[in-house]
Amino acid sequence: MDRLADTDDEQLIEATRHGDVDAFGELYNRHRGAARAAAAALRIPRSEREDVVEEAFANIFATLQRGRGPRESFRPYLIAAVRNITFSRARREVRAVEGTRRLMTEIETSEQAHELSVDDLVTAAFRQLPDRWRHILAAVEIEGRKPAELAAELGLSPNAASALVARARRGLRAAYLDELRRDSRPRPASVRPTLSQAS
Repeated sequence: MDRLADTDDEQLIEATRHGDVDAFGELYNRHRGAARAAAAALRIPRSEREDVVEEAFANIFATLQRGRGPRESFRPYLIAAVRNITFSRARREVRAVEGTRRLMTEIETSEQAHELSVDDLVTAAFRQLPDRWRHILAAVEIEGRKPAELAAELGLSPNAASALVARARRGLRAAYLDELRRDSRPRPASVRPTLSQAS
């Protein structure tokens, strides 16, 4: 890609739009540092920053391949893409946490939820789950989709998708109980049976 070192961004964008992958590689090398800095400024957890940056570049590349996207000012467009992905992920996570609260009704009463800040505990538990589990829980609990509908996109049989939902629910419950056990705030007596399940 040395041949592209002196090419300006506008020319690289146009070349990418016409299928030059190397041109986009040059844009990536020039601007990935700025994208990482934007991700850090948005306080994305360090473990997730690279995923957000890569997703932003992938989205822009796909957009350019369709003949759309920026014709100049690549860096501001990239930083906006990082910001949009970050906000979109945050919104999905909030919706997922709200949805998974319904799974906690078997182990928390409304009185206990008030005392133990169940929102914080559920959020912490949900974030511990593997991405695949978080995805399927959000799809089933929030979007109301059936495991059989998700089977094809997950590369699973309908039975395997149902089993994955069951494992994800058990995993969330176990992670929640772990958070509950580690929580140091005073607990009402009514929560003791729940805590014994986490021991």
